[in-house]
Amino acid sequence: MHPPQPAWKGEAKWDGWNKVWKTRLAPREHRIPGNGRIISAWPVRSSVVLRDGTAYAGAGMFPSEGVYLYALDARTGAVKWQQIMTDMPAG
Repeated sequence: MHPPQPAWKGEAKWDGWNKVWKTRLAPREHRIPGNGRIISAWPVRSSVVLRDGTAYAGAGMFPSEGVYLYALDARTGAVKWQQIMTDMPAG
């Protein structure tokens, strides 16, 4: 059995690899079957990009359910901005 895939990113590590913050990127707690296990309906499936004090992350797989893109303060995890994508071109 695999552990559930998280709906958050936030293991931001500073000063000796201590967790500084954790931020939920999913709009709510909702689980679905996927990849032979139970996962969040809005999993975080990529790395977080850090640039100039901002952490960029996304959550979700299905535009019909909403794919959430975030810019977070890298030190506090506070949301700087959020974009909800509901119509994405296949490509």
